[in-house]
Amino acid sequence: FDAFLRFKEHLERGVTSKADLASLDLEALSQIKESERSDAEDLLKQRVKASVEDPRVIDALVQIGTESAWTVIDEAANNAPPITRLRALRRLSAAGRRQDILGDVASIARNHDASMAAEEYLSALLDLASDEADDVMVDLLDKTTNRSVRTMVVTALFRRFDLDKYEEVATGPVWHLRMGLTAPFPSVRSQALDELRELIDKRRAGKTDKELGL
Repeated sequence: FDAFLRFKEHLERGVTSKADLASLDLEALSQIKESERSDAEDLLKQRVKASVEDPRVIDALVQIGTESAWTVIDEAANNAPPITRLRALRRLSAAGRRQDILGDVASIARNHDASMAAEEYLSALLDLASDEADDVMVDLLDKTTNRSVRTMVVTALFRRFDLDKYEEVATGPVWHLRMGLTAPFPSVRSQALDELRELIDKRRAGKTDKELGL
């Protein structure tokens, strides 16, 4: 009973900041008695149906793991607020329950130029690990007007193409590339973006770090 109350308290606290995204007590959920698990599942379903922005609910439903829970996750992937919808898409993809999520992820990303959403859709794009997902990130980098999002996309792309390990080399080519991609001047960013596209093309062609001058 205590575990159920603890879980319910965390759930009802809701999400008002980035820190809250990790606040749902999944450990308490795992300790809930079998007789109370249906009550916990009902609370989660109600929260999804209320269209509350709370991606924690998706992870809790995954942990419950019933077919009815997965049905609600599938509904959330179609109709929930953006961050919750992205989390649902990611979990469905990871579980092999939805094959092609790139179009949905890209659509949400292009319409939500904010850092909290960016963290979720960049994770989704990195999970996909495909040329098509990479191209979406490059396009987002080109189109975003949000400085925080721009920095986050650069970080994701550098991680994807194994460039992040060179960032500590002050004044090195990767350091210069980040400075260009995050510069306040559009003309500088545009030139750096062309350099990034060229580097990505060479990576895809199998060029080594040495051949890339890294």
